[in-house]
Amino acid sequence: MFATQSLLYALNLGAKRSLAASATINWMLKDGLGRLARMGVATTFAQNFDSEIKRVRWTSALVFSASIACEYATPFFPRAFVALAGAANVGKAVSLTAYISTQPAVMRSFTREENLADISAKGQAQCMVVDNLGIATAAGLTWLVRADPFWRSRLPLAMYPLAVAGDLAGIYGELKSVHLRTLNKTRAEMLFAQLLATSEVRGGGKG
Repeated sequence: MFATQSLLYALNLGAKRSLAASATINWMLKDGLGRLARMGVATTFAQNFDSEIKRVRWTSALVFSASIACEYATPFFPRAFVALAGAANVGKAVSLTAYISTQPAVMRSFTREENLADISAKGQAQCMVVDNLGIATAAGLTWLVRADPFWRSRLPLAMYPLAVAGDLAGIYGELKSVHLRTLNKTRAEMLFAQLLATSEVRGGGKG
């Protein structure tokens, strides 16, 4: 909290101490809500993550996209900044918790030997490459429209659906390539239904 307040003072927002203190308290409140939500998810739903890895990972991606949308909405509703930013931080914290919790199981599905650390390192390297490409693309587009006020204000809105679509498509492709070695309720029901159907065909209607 004190470090954030120091940053505000450095930006000359400290001329009025009440402004810097109020902004800091509001920011910490927003951040604190996210931490509480993250703790609540970890303690309440963690026991279901292993049995629903793909569902949890996909849901976390949707929650993250909705959280980014809340941040996009803050310029249009400045009076609701703390509420929108708080909701966004809560959603991002929940999404991050689900992502961190399920990622080891996803990485383990790609292992063929005891090389989980190697797979995880390569996965992180791929994420860093894509992140850097995304940052470079955003910076380049912002530079291109720097002299056009119309596009400067609307570029984020134009890029949001494209970025979300690309993100969700990538995550969907990742989950499609994951072959889990454990059964949850849905997979067990599908397996038993297939076994019963196969048994009935082989048994000539007696299975």
